[in-house]
Amino acid sequence: MTSKDDLMNMFHQSASDQEAGVAREANDIKEFQESVRTLFIELRSWLEDMPVKIERNRTNIHDVTTRNTNSYPMDFMKISNGNKHLEFRPEALYLMGSKGEVEIRFTGVSRNLKFNLYMQDSFGGGKSEPGVWSLVDGNNRAGNRRPFTKELFYSLVSNLV
Repeated sequence: MTSKDDLMNMFHQSASDQEAGVAREANDIKEFQESVRTLFIELRSWLEDMPVKIERNRTNIHDVTTRNTNSYPMDFMKISNGNKHLEFRPEALYLMGSKGEVEIRFTGVSRNLKFNLYMQDSFGGGKSEPGVWSLVDGNNRAGNRRPFTKELFYSLVSNLV
């Protein structure tokens, strides 16, 4: 049988765990925001001297994967060549096996292309290295996961030509 003291300790531990969860989520959101910002700075540098239009804006995303924060501001990036566009759109913080999802959307291209980037990825053979985004090819049933490199980025941008 549980004593009153045991019950009080359980309540205190529960409250402490909840506070830790709120703080952890806030830190994860901050990490996601900063990682996306850093990614976009790098992508912009890779496009230096290329004849494309680059737009960056910030908007709130509604994230159903977070418990304590329903929406938070995130940067978005759009690369355009005429009427062809490539957008990098942060979508969610917590996913099964991954953290920090950025959806890659194409418009104005002839094929339906599906790609996602993950800030941290533990699928497919182990954890991704810190600071290295994983690119997932949604066009392939196997969902090929690869470290996101400059060459893979150029391959994505080549669809705008």
